[in-house]
Amino acid sequence: MKKYSILTILIFVALVFTGCKKYLDVNKNENDPTEVPLSTLLPAAQVSLANSLAMGYGFSNILAVYTHQMTTRESPDQYGILPSEFYLNQGWAEIYENALADLDVIISQGSEDAARSDIYVGMAKILKAYAFSQLVDIFGDVPFSDFNKFPEGVRTPKFDGSSDIYPTLLTMLDEGIASLNGTENATSPTSDDLIYKGDKTKWIKAANTIKLKLYTQMRKVKDVQSEVQALLGTPANLINMTSESFYFLMDH
Repeated sequence: MKKYSILTILIFVALVFTGCKKYLDVNKNENDPTEVPLSTLLPAAQVSLANSLAMGYGFSNILAVYTHQMTTRESPDQYGILPSEFYLNQGWAEIYENALADLDVIISQGSEDAARSDIYVGMAKILKAYAFSQLVDIFGDVPFSDFNKFPEGVRTPKFDGSSDIYPTLLTMLDEGIASLNGTENATSPTSDDLIYKGDKTKWIKAANTIKLKLYTQMRKVKDVQSEVQALLGTPANLINMTSESFYFLMDH
């Protein structure tokens, strides 16, 4: 009886130690995945970006005061807005914490050899450049080079100068166009692309049109005549009809 008991104990201990790892796997949080499909990340980023800029929700709700688009009765014709009279945190958090964070994941994940997708990466770079251009146009200096470096120990990202950010965005747009023309695509967007349904030609036109807008913004501090003429010289590469508009409609 004594031998049997000792043997039983040894078997039990062996099972516990050999099965411990498998047993502990049940503690894995399935609601916090280490990888999300690109087809899920792209529409989420697009919606977040739209929310951050939208009328009635994001930055445009406040900035519209200056173009008389505000339809409420809270002093729409007063141009001397004070910080206490509006709430910018909603748009700021939406664009940084959601839109830009998701776009960075798309760029990183879509660049991996195992599941490379040049199209997703190209779209994400174009959207990222556009998002930062909006931040610069609204605020001027914003966190850029230190953005999304929390894992690297950056707790308080520095604010980069707007004049330093704009040229980088133009390069990012060119990289986006180059990625769209790439051939490595384990998966390609269709209906999950809420803006152009995966149409690469329209995305390239949008990227070039955004470049034209950036050059227009830069014209007073830098001679960009040759760059503008190059873009205008090939109008087929720009948005030139309503059906190519860079937007999508959503209901709240």
